[in-house]
Amino acid sequence: MDFSLTSDQDELRSLARQILTDVCTTEHLKNISTTESGTDLALWRTLGDAGLVGIGLPESVGGAGLGMIEISVVLEEIGRVAAPVPAFAVMGLAANSLVAYPDLLDGVANGDVIVTAAIHEQVGDAFHPATKVVDGKITGTKVCVPHGLLAKRFVVTAADGLYCVEASDPNVTITRQDTTSGVPDALVQFNGA
Repeated sequence: MDFSLTSDQDELRSLARQILTDVCTTEHLKNISTTESGTDLALWRTLGDAGLVGIGLPESVGGAGLGMIEISVVLEEIGRVAAPVPAFAVMGLAANSLVAYPDLLDGVANGDVIVTAAIHEQVGDAFHPATKVVDGKITGTKVCVPHGLLAKRFVVTAADGLYCVEASDPNVTITRQDTTSGVPDALVQFNGA
């Protein structure tokens, strides 16, 4: 078996590496780490403009329609330079959960909209969420939501499935949560959202 990358995947890696190494200097990373969000939204949009954010999303929503290997190639390069962008939250977790609902993905592929996954809870585990849905309304608390302060939408795990909730819903409370991971996390409360 040959596990080598294809020439297209190598070109993808080169593009991602070029963009990321041009921007992610030590000084730049230090400067971003002192900002309120801790996230480089300009770099995120540059990656979106280059087609890298939407690499795994369908072409119908502005993506490239490629697969997990291509997503992994981009994520590896982002991790290599420790780029402070919501890559794993968006590309690895949340966005592909919404493929069946293209209207919810508008703006994701180009980096204008951030969707993230709200999975972890204070008690229990990700496989048995305590978050409940009653009459179509979600109630529960999620912790360590990556880039939750910047998200426009959350893909929320509940006892009976996944739900998409707008961050602007008045029944959603988002609080910064400092952790040792270095990722700007949030505690998100859903109070009948």
